Amino acid sequence: MANNVPKAFKIIIQHFSGKTLHQSQEEIYDRVKALDQDEGSAPVTLDDVKRTLRYLNYFDLAEKPRPRCCWHIKSVNDMCTRLHALGDNYNIGNDPQCLTVSIAFEIIIHHFCGDTVSRSTTDIEERVKNVGGFPPDDLADPLVSRTLRFLNHFGFAEENGSDWCVKSVDDMCARLRDIETDEEIL
Repeated sequence: MANNVPKAFKIIIQHFSGKTLHQSQEEIYDRVKALDQDEGSAPVTLDDVKRTLRYLNYFDLAEKPRPRCCWHIKSVNDMCTRLHALGDNYNIGNDPQCLTVSIAFEIIIHHFCGDTVSRSTTDIEERVKNVGGFPPDDLADPLVSRTLRFLNHFGFAEENGSDWCVKSVDDMCARLRDIETDEEIL
């Protein structure tokens, strides 16, 4: 079955970004299901929507659910502001919080955005470990892999075999704005 996480992401960005109304993931899924009329492709599932919302939350592109079941998706302008802040952040390695997917994301955005030289996942993992100031055992390889998959899923990076090229912040913002204004979902 085809992976519909990118499709769910597009629908959510188009129809939910910047909304002040908090909605549960089930309510968002019901709306996505109603909007997902793309014939010939597998329909978006509740798991696709949950995974998309988790990604958005990990990377601070959505507000953490409050209460636990409700979500607020940030506006595209706020998402772009967040991406630019990460690209300009010189204190990532000094962050005292535990290493998470979001820290891997910050380091990758800061150190690899717009890099025209493709790098292997292993090279990126090593750089994240060194820049983050964490012993190698503290960084589970899946964190970087998950971050790169997120970037690739949503058009923010390109994968070529085992090499990756992370797009520039401006390209990521252009992508978000295109998704937001695109009449057709796919």
